[in-house]
Amino acid sequence: MILQALALTVCASAIGGCAGTGEAPAATPVMELTLTSETGRTLKLSALRGRASVLFLFATYDPSSQLALTPLLAATQHEDRVTFVGIAVQPDAQAFLRPYREALDIPFALYFDGTQALLQGTTALGKLPGVPAFVALDAQGHVRKTFVGVPNAGDVQSVIESAL
Repeated sequence: MILQALALTVCASAIGGCAGTGEAPAATPVMELTLTSETGRTLKLSALRGRASVLFLFATYDPSSQLALTPLLAATQHEDRVTFVGIAVQPDAQAFLRPYREALDIPFALYFDGTQALLQGTTALGKLPGVPAFVALDAQGHVRKTFVGVPNAGDVQSVIESAL
């Protein structure tokens, strides 16, 4: 059921139905989440503290998520002030992360949310409105901005600047 709702939201974002940004207020909660890589290595978002981060939330089967990679990959080539982390938000993500990363030549680490906290809406983001989504975290781990939908280069730069 959650996956169906996510798929409908993805379709809506592909036609522009939910694309947009949201500025987070200054007192946002700290983003806490434990992620797992395709090799089983874990990453706690708290380990990123001290450095601004941009989270790319995606689904490996989603064409909009693949389209969102174009401006994101361009930004990663010249941006060294933030850490980029990809997070697959689908139940079967572990099986698809390695082929996804290799096929699309993604230079940053990819993880999945094994707890399903993002899909269940139990993180500082609340209910995830759809994928692809970008989340700017400042150096203390606070959510500073979100963008949902297929971004252009300016949208990605705006998320990056919000993290800084």
